[in-house]
Amino acid sequence: MPEFAWVELDWELQRELWAEFATEFGFRRGPDPASWPAIEEPASSVCWALGPAPMQPVAQLVCDVLRACTEYWDSVFSHDSAHPSTQYRPHRVTDITDLDGWEYTHYPNGDYLIFVSKDLSFGVVGDHHEKSLCFFGETAVRAAIELNRGILGPLLRRDGQRVNSGSTTEQ
Repeated sequence: MPEFAWVELDWELQRELWAEFATEFGFRRGPDPASWPAIEEPASSVCWALGPAPMQPVAQLVCDVLRACTEYWDSVFSHDSAHPSTQYRPHRVTDITDLDGWEYTHYPNGDYLIFVSKDLSFGVVGDHHEKSLCFFGETAVRAAIELNRGILGPLLRRDGQRVNSGSTTEQ
């Protein structure tokens, strides 16, 4: 039931939740490599290069990881530095192609991709400048490693620390 997957948040709530996320993770934006990564990646995180994979499998991976991290009735927040924030219900979408605009909501295509749990304990951040996808929090890291299966490019960082280039698996 993808039509019930998204609810746009009230402006005041958007502002409050965005500020909370940006402060907690030190969000910074920009095309300059000095501003990468886009967040201060927490101790439990993995960050892969997007690589040559088509957009659809990457977007489906994001969708599947979010579903693996939440109960059926649960939701996460989706933030965008240029558009309204929303509440997203991952279990309402099993096939990413059922969503209109999936290439913008579940893939960092021209903007940042940010999904974060209500308590900030897990999430996904995609950076369209660095061309990377970071999963953080124990449940998201576990799910991303299990579900990736070579979809994403080389592993860039583990727990916020650079890893040997060329690896596509957990280090």
